[in-house]
Amino acid sequence: MPVICAVGDEVFCEVDYEHRSKVAPNHTMTHVLNWALREVLGDGLDQRGSLVTADRLRFDFSYEASSGVSVADLEKVETLVQKTVDAGLPVTSKEVALADAQAIYGLRAMAGEAYPDPVRVVTVGSPIEEVLQSPGAEKWRAQSVEFCGGTHIATTSEAKHFVLLEEKGIAKGVRRIFAATGAVAETALEEAQRVEKRMNELESSSVEEDALMALQKDLDSLVLPAVPKSQLRDRLGELRKQLKKKQKKKKKGKVSKEEQAAALTELKEAVAEAKSLGKNFCVKTFQGAGVDGKSLREAAQGGEFDIAVMVLNQPSPKALECLAAVPEALQSEKAAGKWVQAALATVGGKGGGQAAFAQGAAKGVEEEALQVAAEAARNF
Repeated sequence: MPVICAVGDEVFCEVDYEHRSKVAPNHTMTHVLNWALREVLGDGLDQRGSLVTADRLRFDFSYEASSGVSVADLEKVETLVQKTVDAGLPVTSKEVALADAQAIYGLRAMAGEAYPDPVRVVTVGSPIEEVLQSPGAEKWRAQSVEFCGGTHIATTSEAKHFVLLEEKGIAKGVRRIFAATGAVAETALEEAQRVEKRMNELESSSVEEDALMALQKDLDSLVLPAVPKSQLRDRLGELRKQLKKKQKKKKKGKVSKEEQAAALTELKEAVAEAKSLGKNFCVKTFQGAGVDGKSLREAAQGGEFDIAVMVLNQPSPKALECLAAVPEALQSEKAAGKWVQAALATVGGKGGGQAAFAQGAAKGVEEEALQVAAEAARNF
């Protein structure tokens, strides 16, 4: 129930230290993450926002690469932050005259933010008093120095663990990272080890569809570190290819519901990735039966896709299928029928349909037809 206070009432302010003990490591590691991103990705990267909770941290930053931050660079960033955690560096703070603070070499501050004078400066590594003795020294770039008025840990070792959980685009030129420390990070690392163990077992045994579907479900639902999660997805993709080859040898006929579900999951992942990169379309290719027209149409009509989607299937070496679904908002610039025709024209195929949905096919095609048609579709 809400508490009603009146003038003259006596109230007490009390700090929730248990809650603070979980927030503080995430806050300090947000500073270290900001520094590490600049170390790996270079200058020109500026903070665009952040959020710190007891469970995780969120950090938004400017980055112009259309493909986002590579898995290799994410791994470098994560390694830099974890090294800082392992080093047990002191975290110090002090209120400093704004002009003196702004003179510190390598200082990180929120672009466009108006800071008070004096301003609180937080350092991770050399104490702030030492930094202020020679503020112009280039060596301060090698550690986190940032304006901040929030709560922090006393030494980086209190964070115990650090993992990047996700990296994605949220607007043109702006990326978002989710990360965690402490028990949450430790649990994510343990889950990743368990999933990797299952992956190793699958890779050393006969590939079965049910096992792949179960593993895919866990990869989608579990909280795992971003780097191993990406690597596990790639390995799962290779197992899917093996399974498809195995199934082609066994039978030629109707594609099972499980295979359609797996292909549709792949398509949805590709659409999500395209959206994260700021694209309004996605072209997905399948070596094999892929996604059929009924599944694509039902998904589009069910509102699962709000960007234009094209599927190119190559069910056999000499055949190509093309399907497209386009939401109403994009039909004026990328009508499905014209899009399908443009893709298939490059490989001698034909197709057509309405602005919302279209399909077509090509027969007697060359081996590289799938990629040729996909390239034409992306350039349409």
